Amino acid sequence: MRNWSDIRSLITHGASVPVTATLRPWGEPDGSQFGWIMGNERIAGLVLSPGEYRIVGDEHRIRITDADGTPRLVDDGDRVVVMTDGDPLDATEHLSVTMSATWLRSPVGLLRELDQLFPSGPVEETVRGGRDCLRIPGLPAQHLKASPAARWITVDAGTGVLLAVDNGDGCGELVDVSYPDVLPADAFMWDSDRFGTPRRPDPWRPTGVVDEGETDAGTGMPTERQEEPVAEPAAPSWSERTPSADEVRRTGELADEAAGPVELPGHARVWRHPDGGYIVLDESEDDERRVLVYRLGYVADDSGKSDVRWVEEATSWDPMFVYVIGDRIFSLSDDTLTLRDADLGVVRRYREPASRFWLTVVGPWFGAFEYRPMTDDDEWWEEDNRPGTFRLFDPESDGAELDVVLEVPVASSEVTAQWVDGELWLSEAGGVTVFRKFV
Repeated sequence: MRNWSDIRSLITHGASVPVTATLRPWGEPDGSQFGWIMGNERIAGLVLSPGEYRIVGDEHRIRITDADGTPRLVDDGDRVVVMTDGDPLDATEHLSVTMSATWLRSPVGLLRELDQLFPSGPVEETVRGGRDCLRIPGLPAQHLKASPAARWITVDAGTGVLLAVDNGDGCGELVDVSYPDVLPADAFMWDSDRFGTPRRPDPWRPTGVVDEGETDAGTGMPTERQEEPVAEPAAPSWSERTPSADEVRRTGELADEAAGPVELPGHARVWRHPDGGYIVLDESEDDERRVLVYRLGYVADDSGKSDVRWVEEATSWDPMFVYVIGDRIFSLSDDTLTLRDADLGVVRRYREPASRFWLTVVGPWFGAFEYRPMTDDDEWWEEDNRPGTFRLFDPESDGAELDVVLEVPVASSEVTAQWVDGELWLSEAGGVTVFRKFV
């Protein structure tokens, strides 16, 4: 199986490959149309309902028509026109497309998400239309009403062209696909003589009152709140005890095995590699783009004088962190936790389990303090007025998020966690509590 770096390069190439195909979306919208829209903006809206369309496109241009040839979307790279109920609208200023698989309309949009959403598990080999393909799982969407199911994309293993998207609630695919060397010169021209001269859309104005930040897509009216089902409490899997004074005194002299940064000459941020050598994270600033540039690499010897084998370069507006738990290596950036292999290649993604400023390594687990959310429910506060929770997360989780293996209400963010002889020792102002997991 190809490594993720090669697959990512393949998908990037596929976004620029000329394609003609039949587009078949079905199911619910994928939510990409949700977002903040200010009143009085001239927004051209296009709804591609479940059905069958013809699509022609390459990296910057696209044409989507109904089965009878009536254009629905024509984008020549500079000008965008959409047809809505027989009314052609100039969508160059702002276009909002509602469909169940938006990435099939704009594969370039997928490229912006690759390093945050994919892969969330093993890549599968499959066949579509007689061609070898790769089926890649991604983290679930997080927009309003999104399905909690993993998203999947399917790409042509030869060209990298995106062929199918599954969002859990909605899906879409390209069939009857061909890859022409050259697209017709008039493929992306709007024919005003046949379909009318595009006009500017009318200004958009809110049609309903926002209810606690949620409105129904398309109507602007408040959504109807659904009662969340109450989950059955999980059976306890940890025992709890109070240590003796002698234990507390002796444990205070111990320290966890170092899993955090270490010192290495010539490098600022370094971690011990589980197989020997060191993981290096280099940070610089790109003043023009106003982002941080990170390079992740490997150094073989203790002197730090050997050449760094750089594996990945990424940009971010936020700090990047590295964590080593046993033989597992993670990086955290842009709200995404990434599991890496021994060569620092991407294995899979997880949602960020906790704020990067709280997340730590505690023995074989991740640990983090988190403030309790504010609420007006008086009974909730009467039940427990402690301001926060300390959680342990399983770094070997299989889902989109790390599983919580232990959750303890604590009195302060000053809580410290220590892993001692198979036990979690939580220390805070009120004393020390010890937790041991049942085997």
